[in-house]
Amino acid sequence: MNRLGVCGALVAGAVAAGCASGAAAPTRQLADTRADIQSAQKMGAGEAADASLYLEYARHQLAQGERLMREGEAQKAEMVLRRAEADAELAAELAREEQVKRRAQETLDRINRLQTDVSM
Repeated sequence: MNRLGVCGALVAGAVAAGCASGAAAPTRQLADTRADIQSAQKMGAGEAADASLYLEYARHQLAQGERLMREGEAQKAEMVLRRAEADAELAAELAREEQVKRRAQETLDRINRLQTDVSM
């Protein structure tokens, strides 16, 4: 084999190795996304209006990411799964915010009742 043939074979091998390593299934991202969705559910994201919307987005994108992984579209799947993870995190934060607001309102209601009792 001449030099050109050897160089061509080396380049082709390097390109093939690069493509193979870049196309690995984003299984870690999939696991992280599932965990974030589960966490958001435990935080009560399904019951808070804004949070439930983003939780639903995350679930939909998780399903889309899984489909893309089955179809061999690893890069697209990873992007969709990252977006799903972000939506799940947002859903959890919105649920947490709703809980804080509810507790604050309950505290204000107790203070108002106490003030009413004291002034009587």
